[in-house]
Amino acid sequence: MTEKRKKYPIVLLCLVALLATACTTDDLSSPTSMEGQAILTAQKSHIITRAGDEVTNFDTGTRYRLWAVEGETGSYDWANAPLNGVEGTEQDNHTINYGTAIPFSDRPISFFGVTYGTTTPPEADHNAKTPPTRTETVTSDGSLPDLMYSNNLLQQTVANGYRLQMDFKHAMSRLKFMIVKQDESGDAEGDKKLETVKLKKIEVKGTHESGTLDIVQGTWSYTDNVQNTIRTAYDSQGNDMEITTTSVNVKGETLIFPNTKEEEVTITVTLTGLAEGEKSADYKLRSVDEEGKDIGVFQFEQNHEYTLLITVLKDDVRTIAIAPQVYEWIDEDRTDNYLGQPVTFANLMWMDRNLGAKSADCENDWENCRGYYYQYGRNIPYILDMDKYEIAVKGSSKYEFLYTYNQYGEKVYGGLQANSTKEITMDDGTTVNIPVRGTNNIAINPGDDVDIYEFIYDSGNGIWLYEEDGLHTFNNTYWMKSSENHPCPKGWRLPTKEDFATFLPDKTFNTNPWYDGFYHPDPYTGDISKYPEEVIYGTVNGEKAFYLIKRKGRTDCYRIRILLKASKDDANKQYYEFAYFTGDENMTFEGISAENQADLLTRFDWSTPSAIMEIPSVGFIHPQGAHKLDGDGVNAILRTSQTGSGDGTNWVFYLRNDWQFGLIDGSRRALGDQIRCVRDVTVNKD
Repeated sequence: MTEKRKKYPIVLLCLVALLATACTTDDLSSPTSMEGQAILTAQKSHIITRAGDEVTNFDTGTRYRLWAVEGETGSYDWANAPLNGVEGTEQDNHTINYGTAIPFSDRPISFFGVTYGTTTPPEADHNAKTPPTRTETVTSDGSLPDLMYSNNLLQQTVANGYRLQMDFKHAMSRLKFMIVKQDESGDAEGDKKLETVKLKKIEVKGTHESGTLDIVQGTWSYTDNVQNTIRTAYDSQGNDMEITTTSVNVKGETLIFPNTKEEEVTITVTLTGLAEGEKSADYKLRSVDEEGKDIGVFQFEQNHEYTLLITVLKDDVRTIAIAPQVYEWIDEDRTDNYLGQPVTFANLMWMDRNLGAKSADCENDWENCRGYYYQYGRNIPYILDMDKYEIAVKGSSKYEFLYTYNQYGEKVYGGLQANSTKEITMDDGTTVNIPVRGTNNIAINPGDDVDIYEFIYDSGNGIWLYEEDGLHTFNNTYWMKSSENHPCPKGWRLPTKEDFATFLPDKTFNTNPWYDGFYHPDPYTGDISKYPEEVIYGTVNGEKAFYLIKRKGRTDCYRIRILLKASKDDANKQYYEFAYFTGDENMTFEGISAENQADLLTRFDWSTPSAIMEIPSVGFIHPQGAHKLDGDGVNAILRTSQTGSGDGTNWVFYLRNDWQFGLIDGSRRALGDQIRCVRDVTVNKD
């Protein structure tokens, strides 16, 4: 039973993502650079939700406008720019041919570009000695081009490598529409008003007709007056669209310039088939908070997609933004990419941050490295409200500090115990109790049309989801069946224990491994991978560290260094830095002891890692027994897709500075844990 809502708050609905291009093991090796020259590649950002299209390479033949400039940020030498609006072309091997290649010098180089994603490049002034801009104007047919820009390659040096990835973001906002009418099936015949209603036209009023993009800053500026502008988003051309009691997509989409906080956008909907004939209704787009209070103009942001649901009622027409899959961080202006720059360890490509995190910089931006918390086999993201957590009663099963969004885009705080009941208010004001069990009542995926979105805690056995028969078969198999059932974006998946074993010690340390001492045990065979490896850990040369030789004695040997570090702002906010280094089959730590531990730094090069990945110690949401955020600042738990050996358990990546360290299979599924997605090279990328 789903309680009907009478209010429809406007909420931003899409997820901005710059996903990495699909890679296989062969793809991950970069071509050799001729005399230290920069090789440019490009990837395009689709505007997607979790279940949307993945990002792919641009088609061969795509044309770009490219700029390269030396100097520090804020003092670029545009007068002597090596590239000044030159044309580049996507090659068969998905590198960009931009003419004479640019060699790296002792000065950092920044790269910028624009494209329409077609064989026609945007125009540019090749003689300009100023930062690049691009002006776009609504064409005579009322459309805008899908301009994309790249400004992520700043201050590049030889240390960044020679193969440089340009991430292109959409400069416009994209609007789509859905429409639905009120259900009159229970009304008397004389009271039915919408039986023949149809959609004739949708217009967008108050957006810009022309704008100039600062490609370096990624910001728009406008000189035109938006007061009288009208854009047609849909026109039936005499074949008016049927409207049903089930929401359906309206044909087409509209690109618009992002508006400022002072510029109000209005949607005008024209209907036919009403008793009064043709009718037009205006709806001003406003932002409201979770209490329904108007908080200002609704702003459209670049690289975001918005679906506006038009609801036709007997006495009104309402236009609302809906969020079938809602994630809080999409409501904010993102100058970074939530997936960031993927990192590669042992031929596996990982996100550089936890799912939902705003940053990957644990040293300088630790709190924003906190992602969402997920229960095992459930794709509902739980978000920590830090303001409420500071004043919340710790140990209360109410979980006042933890929230998610329901299918209406409303915030839902709190927790419920598995197999208990929840009181639901019906339309007539009566209340009923529904059981906290079964996928008919409990949300598994964002947007599920059910009544229970709250965090569900167990009775100590790890089981948060019981089915009607009292079993929990669904939870045992949902994530195990397919990566399509994972909360990761398409093209990514949850890791397995085998994936994590590629950069963790392949054994679990059950006592404090970060103690004030030096430890060098005998080489061992990994518990999961079964590869030989060697480790030195403890306090090593003054640092809390693990040094690993993975696949020891093999030609595919490599090294991992793990450092326990603290953020600059708070020494109690710790994180783990993983660094990947190449190796060879003859590498060994043999002979290194506490007395000559400095040899570890001289025998091996630890200064030039091939990749670095940071894992923040943002703790976990403790279910029954504690009902709180536990281990914040000291504990990092990342979920795998795999169930554990015990009922109600699963395998997790478990790092704690004063207890276990490694992979364990006894973690309770009811915990709220963080997620770090890995590239899924098995998905269909066509």
